[in-house]
Amino acid sequence: MKYPRYTKKQDARCKLSKNDIKAIQVMYEQGIKREDLASRYKVSISAIRYWVDDEYRRKTIKGNAKREIAWQENNKELALAKKRKAKRKKRETQREEIILYRRGNYKKKINPH
Repeated sequence: MKYPRYTKKQDARCKLSKNDIKAIQVMYEQGIKREDLASRYKVSISAIRYWVDDEYRRKTIKGNAKREIAWQENNKELALAKKRKAKRKKRETQREEIILYRRGNYKKKINPH
């Protein structure tokens, strides 16, 4: 299942606008604490840290990318397992139909290949 892609404006999870982020960065450089900024903009302290600490932001993005790759690999494995199961079921069905045909209980001729 593919999930829709939203712009930053459409994404309800993102509470901070670009202007808010710039203002937060400026205020943080002026010495205002993260806790105060978090309460002013009604977001978590880690959200403020994400926008003011470049190293933390890089680390978070890298961690999210690793999770995404792991999720995609897991999805590929699940898809392959489904295909294998479908092939197995198809072969079993074909075998049953051939047996029925040989016994004369099945009117339609089945190609085993």
